[in-house]
Amino acid sequence: MSAKSPSKWRVLSRLYPYLRRHRGRFAVGFFAIVLSNAFQMMGPWVMGRAVDGLYASITQHQLLQYAGILVALTLLEGVCRFGSRWWFIGASRDMEYALRTDVFTHLESLPMSFYQRNKTGELMSRVTNDLSNVRMLLGPGIMYSLNTVVSAAVAIAFMLSIDWRLTLASLLPMPVVSLGVRKVGRRINALTEESQEKLADLSARVQESMAGARVVKAFSQEGQEIEDFRRLNQDLVEKNNQLNRVTSVFYPLMQFVIGLAIVIILWFGGREVVQGTISRGQLVQFIFYLGTLAWPMIALGWVVN
Repeated sequence: MSAKSPSKWRVLSRLYPYLRRHRGRFAVGFFAIVLSNAFQMMGPWVMGRAVDGLYASITQHQLLQYAGILVALTLLEGVCRFGSRWWFIGASRDMEYALRTDVFTHLESLPMSFYQRNKTGELMSRVTNDLSNVRMLLGPGIMYSLNTVVSAAVAIAFMLSIDWRLTLASLLPMPVVSLGVRKVGRRINALTEESQEKLADLSARVQESMAGARVVKAFSQEGQEIEDFRRLNQDLVEKNNQLNRVTSVFYPLMQFVIGLAIVIILWFGGREVVQGTISRGQLVQFIFYLGTLAWPMIALGWVVN
C-alpha cells in the first residue's frame, strides 16, 4: 500500500498546473462556502432563541421577526451556495476542456507503434469517461470536501459553545464513520478501477466491430459478435452492480450514525434541560447543528466514490 501511494500522489500532482490557473476562482468559491455555512449555522441560533421565547413573554410581532430573519438567512445561504457551485463547477468545466485539448494534442504526437500496442476503444474510454471523472474530482470533489471541513468545524464550534460535554457525547459514534470511510473507501476504489477496465474493454470491442463490419459480414460472424458484445456488456453490468451494492451500504451507515447521535443528544440533553444546565431552545439549537452534519457526511461518501 505504501508503494502505491507515492505514485498516485505523483499522478495527482500533474493536475496542479490546471488548478493553479483557476486559483482565483477557487478562492472566491471557498469564501462563498464559508459564508453559506455561516448563514446556515445562524439559523439554528435564531430558532433556539424563538423556542426559548415561547416559554417566556413573546409577542406575535417578535415571532414574525424571528421568521423573517430565518427567511433572510435561508435566502443568503442559497445565494452563497449557488455562488460556490458556480465558481467551483465552472472552473472544473474549463479545466476539463483544457485537459481534453491537451490529451488530444498529445495523442496526435504519438507514433504509430503506440496505436498498434493500445486499443482505440480503450483510448476513447480514457478521453471520455475517465476525463469526466477527473472533472468531478477537480470541481464537485474539491467543493464538497471543503464544505465538509468548514461545515463540521463551524457546527462543532457552535455545539461546544452550548455544552462541551454534550458535544463529546454526540461525537462518540463518529469513529464509526472514520472506520467506514477507510474500509468501504478501499473497496469502492478497487471496484471503480475494475469497472473502468470493463468499460474500456467494451469500448474497444465496439470500435473493432464497427471498423471491421465488412469483414464480419463477409464471414457471417454477426452472431458471434453479438454474443461477445453481450458477454462484455454483462461483465460491465455485474461489476457496476457490485459497486452499487457497496455504495448502498455506505450512505445508510452515515444516516445511522447521525440518528444514533441524535438519540444520544435527546437522552443526555433532555436530562440537562430538566436539571436546568441548558435551556429548551439550546437543546433544539444543538440538534439542528448536529443535523447540519448529515449532508457533509453524505457528501464525504460521494467524494470517496
